[in-house]
Amino acid sequence: KKQQCHSTSKTTASILQSNLPQVKKQKWRKASKTNRFITMGRKGDTEKVAQAAAGEGVNPAYFIMGSDLPDISSTAARDALFRRDYSALAEMLHPTVMERCLDHQSWQR
Repeated sequence: KKQQCHSTSKTTASILQSNLPQVKKQKWRKASKTNRFITMGRKGDTEKVAQAAAGEGVNPAYFIMGSDLPDISSTAARDALFRRDYSALAEMLHPTVMERCLDHQSWQR
């Protein structure tokens, strides 16, 4: 079922929210001179998030959209940390991040 896009940013945001639950939080709305964001993309969503932010007039100096990152489950990463599965962790986390997580156990539930 195709939905019509209207020119208002409210309508665009509503369509994005209904079709993409991950866009629901609309973090770009919180971007400001004192609250800057660097948001890394996810395959299939990066352009939609960038368009929604631009459609609402968010200053691109305060909301920077990075390139797509691999789709890695944070739950899977936490589980691998819990099991100390170094092989799995090496596939999911940068070595420095892995070391910090293991040393500080910041991943514990």
